[in-house]
Amino acid sequence: AEDAGSIQFFTSGTASSNERLRIDANGRVRIANTDLTASTSSDDLIVGTTSGNRGLTIFSGTANTGNIFFADTDTSGVGNRMGTITYDHSGNYMRFSTSGNQEKVRILSTGEVGIGITNPSDMLHVVGSGRFIKTSNNYVHVGSSNAGGAAIVLDGDSNGDGVGADYAYIEHDTSGDLNIV
Repeated sequence: AEDAGSIQFFTSGTASSNERLRIDANGRVRIANTDLTASTSSDDLIVGTTSGNRGLTIFSGTANTGNIFFADTDTSGVGNRMGTITYDHSGNYMRFSTSGNQEKVRILSTGEVGIGITNPSDMLHVVGSGRFIKTSNNYVHVGSSNAGGAAIVLDGDSNGDGVGADYAYIEHDTSGDLNIV
């Protein structure tokens, strides 16, 4: 059906309650709604209504990737993908990329998050500089999930593994003592 410059798709007749998809006169696509807009800068495709659970699923093969690309040119190659969100089914990880498909963050299926590294070995593994700035009552907390206390390890070699003669640590043990080793 067509109405005021839009194309509408219905199921079970033409009653407005059965409208399932609409392409309006501006080329915007609405699925399961007729006129919802979240923001004029991101309303080319809107899926769902303001009630109930809704979602979008990207299927891809078990050895392939599901992708969302953010492009600003129509060139070929990675130049047209300035930002990406990718799920790699063969490796079971999600990656976030910027600046022409340069990977910046990876989340493994085990929950480890890597920033600046593609194979994180801890829950948060950062390669590069970092900064923590205290404002008001915000702190960086280091804790332990066992009875062994907590420590910050300073490692001087290139692999940062916390072993060998080139590392030191600050430890707060279970008796309340602060040790620098």
